[in-house]
Amino acid sequence: MTFCKINIFLKFHPFLKVLCIVLTSFALLFVVFYLVLYLSVPSYKFENPTAFQGEFLYNPYQNAMDNEWKYIDFRSDSIDKKDIMVYEHGYGFANTRQLCIGAKEKRMIDYPFIKNIHYKQYNIDKLCETCRFVVPAHPFEGYRLREMKNLDHYRLLEVLSSKGKAFDYWDKALSCGHRVGILATCGNTINNTNVPRYITAVNADIDDAEHVFNSLEKGNSYGVSYIDNLEKLPILTNAYLSSDTFFVAASEMIEKIRFIGQNGVVKDSVQGVEHAYYIVKSDDTYIRTELLFADGTILYLNPVVRHKFQYFFDTDTVSVMQGRTWLMRMVYIISIIVFIRYFVVRFKNDKTPTRYEN
Repeated sequence: MTFCKINIFLKFHPFLKVLCIVLTSFALLFVVFYLVLYLSVPSYKFENPTAFQGEFLYNPYQNAMDNEWKYIDFRSDSIDKKDIMVYEHGYGFANTRQLCIGAKEKRMIDYPFIKNIHYKQYNIDKLCETCRFVVPAHPFEGYRLREMKNLDHYRLLEVLSSKGKAFDYWDKALSCGHRVGILATCGNTINNTNVPRYITAVNADIDDAEHVFNSLEKGNSYGVSYIDNLEKLPILTNAYLSSDTFFVAASEMIEKIRFIGQNGVVKDSVQGVEHAYYIVKSDDTYIRTELLFADGTILYLNPVVRHKFQYFFDTDTVSVMQGRTWLMRMVYIISIIVFIRYFVVRFKNDKTPTRYEN
């Protein structure tokens, strides 16, 4: 149906004409709102990812205290009682979610349709302004594996959750030089005692939110997969670094210990011990450790990573490209103007009656 036919039809239906105008206005406002929203996102420059390197080693557990391991499920209903505000950000078809820990307020804006790596990085950056930690949630749903090479400015990844496991995403980020700690959550979704549940152990006083945040920032925590109740779980008793040798020990006999390095490759494993050690080799960029117990419990430790300087600091591999950002905005604006002009001209042509010659 042409614009001309629609116009003639509406002349005889005043109510429909008003309704059409209202609906069209709302549609235009909706389109304009999201155009402005999407145009506000800058273009980012992502440095070429490089693996951890250097002569020094960073051990996240160097200041861990033996009796301070406490369990926190950041998706449980009781988390608010710890004075830690947590919420999940994200909506729309892109299915990209972020778990926001230590939030001061909730960010209501998101990009529900197309969401490439620039939108995801911008969301992380904006959420970091109001949250202590922005955690890519169940990343296998809303993030591409290759994007983990470049995304930055987050320190935790939801590797274990009731929706699945994301160890490939974790190892991809670590292999590209991003120091990211594990977050394990379960919430209140699993009641079957035979199904593994997940929780995060933090070396901190859980009644002190700032202490919890500091431990998470340092990586002084680990993920736990368990079946039995929490009170019976084995705990990590030692994880210390002496020169280039990493020692680990637990409160119970360990059925198997695995030391995992670059690209998720198992570098070594030991069976049936109470403690073990791994000599970090010169070509090991990072080493993360898994402790498996006979009752099905698994402890997933954060990695020991290489760094260049005596005092460790996290590098920044992402920056905004101001010139390209404004160039892309101009291209989009011109495209929109051309698009609108095309439909205006077409509407006028359809409205003009056609004359036929004899």
